[in-house]
Amino acid sequence: SLFAIRAVTNSTGAVNQNAYYPGADKCEALGFDTVTTAARGTYCGSYTSNAARSISNKRQFYSAYGYGTFDFTDTTQGWASLNYYTTKAAASSGTEFWSTSGDRFNQTRAGAATQYIYTPNLGQLVTLQRVFTPEELGGNEAATTKYDEYTYDFNVGVRGNFADRFDWEASAGYGYYDYKMDRPRLLAQAVHDYFLGPVQGYVNSTGGTTGNAIYPVYNLNLDRWASPITPQIYQSFATRVINRSETSVANANFNVSGDLFELPAGAVGFAGVMEWNRQKMDMVSDPRTDQLRPIDNQTIYNLTSSGETHGTRDRYAVGAEFRVPIFSSLSANAAARYDKYDDISSVDAATTYNMGLEWRPFSNLLVRGSYATSFRAPDMQLIYAQGAASYTTELDEYACRSGTGAGAAQGPRTRAQCQAPTTDPTKYSVQTLVAGNPNLTEEKGKSWGAGFVYDITDGMSLTVDYYRIRLEDAAAQLSNDYLLRSEAACLLGSTSDPARPMPSAALCSQLSSLITRVNSPGAPDDGRITRINNAYINTALQDTSGIDATYKYALDTDRWGRFNVDLGYSLTLTNKYKQLKDEPLVDYRDLPPENWYPERSRARGSLTWTKGDWATTVFGTRYGSAFSNAEADGTNSVGGSYPRRLAPYFLWNLSVGKKFGENVLATFQV
Repeated sequence: SLFAIRAVTNSTGAVNQNAYYPGADKCEALGFDTVTTAARGTYCGSYTSNAARSISNKRQFYSAYGYGTFDFTDTTQGWASLNYYTTKAAASSGTEFWSTSGDRFNQTRAGAATQYIYTPNLGQLVTLQRVFTPEELGGNEAATTKYDEYTYDFNVGVRGNFADRFDWEASAGYGYYDYKMDRPRLLAQAVHDYFLGPVQGYVNSTGGTTGNAIYPVYNLNLDRWASPITPQIYQSFATRVINRSETSVANANFNVSGDLFELPAGAVGFAGVMEWNRQKMDMVSDPRTDQLRPIDNQTIYNLTSSGETHGTRDRYAVGAEFRVPIFSSLSANAAARYDKYDDISSVDAATTYNMGLEWRPFSNLLVRGSYATSFRAPDMQLIYAQGAASYTTELDEYACRSGTGAGAAQGPRTRAQCQAPTTDPTKYSVQTLVAGNPNLTEEKGKSWGAGFVYDITDGMSLTVDYYRIRLEDAAAQLSNDYLLRSEAACLLGSTSDPARPMPSAALCSQLSSLITRVNSPGAPDDGRITRINNAYINTALQDTSGIDATYKYALDTDRWGRFNVDLGYSLTLTNKYKQLKDEPLVDYRDLPPENWYPERSRARGSLTWTKGDWATTVFGTRYGSAFSNAEADGTNSVGGSYPRRLAPYFLWNLSVGKKFGENVLATFQV
């Protein structure tokens, strides 16, 4: 496409419409069609650009695996295994894109990035947008992203038996993974200079030099702007961006299991384990994509960095488990484990345990219950990431609901009204800054469970279990949507959905330091978000409970083969959550969730028929209702209506297989 999107309404047309149409001949020369829409007016666009993308990645891989054993004695055996895998893949987007939105060299008088430019050729403030076709780039290969990766792991061990009742095994291993991505991108300064050249001055939103004259002026060469480039020109402002990642893990383990002694009801079983594990991570993005790096002639256009992550973590653990038969129909399980972490985080060590009872009042009925504690360190990326900036499209809820800033032209609206259109001025690209947090602590959990397994008849069984899981200090990232929703609620005094609780006063007081907006009264971008400072935190509490049930039935017939029925059902009873410690604990089971859109129930079922060489399975899953993204009844851009909660939906799978001899199996799947 080829756009010059109008920034303000003037005598030539409305805001957000195309301000320059070069004519049908120019459109055709670019490989585009003439398109007219109510939202954009008349412009050069394409109905077929998606066809330039690769449908399936090109892929070539090799793998090898080896395993061997050696008997030292009748009771001691050594073993070793080696696994290797390498792959090369490629995918093509087919096109490249450039716009003054995302051009870091397009700056206001104060040096802030802006999407707007003023060009005397058009006599108004516009946002430029240009898509380069495969023919301009030099074919699809020029827009191809290449992926190279390989991995291997090597493990050795010795296992044996002693005292005729204990099995033991000692093992050690090492694994390595290497990944490289090589992709084409534009050099920000080179493409900027090719189309715009040097800045000629600064004007206000109407082209005047008085008042708020902050927008850059460029002498845009319209003939160059609306003419195809050659592959040689493309190469003059293109480059290749390379991201790499290396990870490795080394471990050593020793475990032993067996019966300790006999009780009247049976033997007391024991299992013990000792572990050591070292993880190492080195992830390096192309430094030219770092949004925090000063811009220069190597700055990459409109591509953000994942930053760098370098870190090592050691973990030591020891654990033991016992199974004690109390009576012939009652047994107990007990286990304890000690884990210690050595890294830069605030995580140190913890002891966790679990206990369980199993009771068989009848031979075909098992009743069980358990209680357990848990401990989990944050992922290494969450503590070692050195920081990076990224861009995502967000809904500016305050601008939407207040009718200010980006939403001034439309006036105050509901969140659903702003979410419904595919494009809306209150939905735009926002920069997010985030870095690892070495102050993260470990996630701590408690869980309870009770249930039964009932063998109704031969081949028919029913299982029902109740569970409750309580997690404290789980590591998570404050989502941009959560922050922007909270900001709007704090400033307007109400949430977009009355069912949502108001943010705490403590959170409201922090939001101004987390969300940065343009302060330029009278300018088109006044009030727009320029940056969100995000962070990884330890969330306060998540408390979830529910019921899981399964039913299985197998029927053998003499003439018709074997039939298997497998049904499952899961129901969430409570889904309580609070992100910050001073917030109220809210049950989101029947409310719009803060950070996810879960269904309250899920059912699955399969019917399998086997006879001789034939096997057929029908498998289906029913997902229960869940809140829509808009979280309110509404109408979409084509006039269709949608409810606050989305109706349940089904997924079905069918497979049919037949054996042809011992070594050939054909399968058809839908």
